[in-house]
Amino acid sequence: MIYYSLAALMGMLVKIVDQLEDVLKNNSPVKYILAIIYGIIGGCIISYSSFSSLWIAALFAQLLAGKLDRPVHMLGFSASLLFSAIFGIADFRLFDTFAFLIAAFIDESNPLGWNPAIRPALKLASLAFALIGRWDYLFAILLFDIAYFAVGMVIPEKPRKPIK
Repeated sequence: MIYYSLAALMGMLVKIVDQLEDVLKNNSPVKYILAIIYGIIGGCIISYSSFSSLWIAALFAQLLAGKLDRPVHMLGFSASLLFSAIFGIADFRLFDTFAFLIAAFIDESNPLGWNPAIRPALKLASLAFALIGRWDYLFAILLFDIAYFAVGMVIPEKPRKPIK
């Protein structure tokens, strides 16, 4: 159960870092600390959870799609890789990882022109696995996304004008 909580926490931290970096253009070192923390959480999920194949695929889809375009996101990615390189991979399944890699790449590169906020391919792939008994994938990605979107509702997409 803890790994589902970590998936949600990671979703929150990724969105906070996204907002600090991309929207608020914040130069605070806090975003780097948060990126390291979310990277360690991702590495922990890869090393100890039953849904590690999903996390590996999502991580590498970002790399393949060119989404790791800022140093702060490269730091989070590197922290995940380093953690999982040290502590191993919990439940690597080649077929599952490949299926999720395709779905996550479709979401990240968006060749079908879907609303980028929705990113349905990974959720649909997780749903397909749920139908054959692997509910952990679906729960994990939904918790990550719910937390990610919840933070997006709290931290504005556009910086507020300062009060004079």
